[in-house]
Amino acid sequence: MTWTRATKQFRCVICDHPDWCTYSEELQSWCCMRVQSYRPTKNGGWLHRLGEKPKFIPKPEPEVPEIDAEGLMQEWSHLTRWSWVCSFADQLSVTGNSLMDIGIAWAEPHHAWAFPMFNGNGHCVGIRLRLQDGRKLSVRGGKEGLFLPHGGNHTAYLVEGPTDLAAARTLGLWGIGRPSCRGAVAHTQVTINRLGIRRVIIIGDNDAPGIDGAKALAAELQVPVACMLLPCKDLRAYVQMGGTIGLIRSLEEQLVWRQPK
Repeated sequence: MTWTRATKQFRCVICDHPDWCTYSEELQSWCCMRVQSYRPTKNGGWLHRLGEKPKFIPKPEPEVPEIDAEGLMQEWSHLTRWSWVCSFADQLSVTGNSLMDIGIAWAEPHHAWAFPMFNGNGHCVGIRLRLQDGRKLSVRGGKEGLFLPHGGNHTAYLVEGPTDLAAARTLGLWGIGRPSCRGAVAHTQVTINRLGIRRVIIIGDNDAPGIDGAKALAAELQVPVACMLLPCKDLRAYVQMGGTIGLIRSLEEQLVWRQPK
C-alpha cells in the first residue's frame, strides 16, 4: 500500500496542513496527524475516509473537581504502609503489587481504602473509597472517572471497579476499570484513543445489569470489541476460585468480535 505525504500543493484535506499527514489512494483515506478520529493508526495519526462524515472523538463534559484529588491521593499514599496493602490484598485474593499499580492508598480521614479515578485525558478527578465492610463511596467534590494502572497495551480488558482491575493485573492482564457497568463511556473512548489501544475485551459482571452494560458499551466503542462472560460473578471471583490466565486465553479464541461502524 502506498502513502503519499502532504505537500504545499497537496494539502491534507482534514487539517489543511502541507506536511506530516499522508494519503492512500487505495483506501481513499487520509492519515491525519493532527485531527483525531475513532480510527487511530500505528504511526500515531488517525484515519479519515474521503466522502465519509468524520466521527470525531467525543469530549467528556467539562470537569472542575471541587477537591484536589491528585494531591489527596499523594498525601495518603505517603502514609500508607506496604504491610497494610498486602493484608488487604490477601482479603481480596489479589497481589499487593496489583493494588499499588492502580494507585491504592489508605485514607485515614475516611477510614477506607482509596482509589484514584481519571478522566479521558489522564487527569485524576475523583477518588473511590472502599470501606472496611465492603461498602463503596466516593470522596465528595470529586468527579466520576476510570481506574487506570500504569503502562498500557494494544489490547485492553475493561472490567467493573478497582478490585476487578486488580484481579486483572494479578493475572497479568492490562485493563481499564469502569466506575459502573454503564459509567464513563466518553472517558473510556478518549482513553482508548489517547493510549493507542487497538482492541477491547469487556469482562462485565455475570448478572443482568452487567451483561446489558457490557453490550451497551460495546455498541458505543469505536474499536474492535468483544464481550467475555465468565462462569462466576466477576473477574475477582474468578481469581478467588483459582482461575488462570490460560482459561482466559482459551475463552478469547471463542469470542465474537464487533467491528466499529
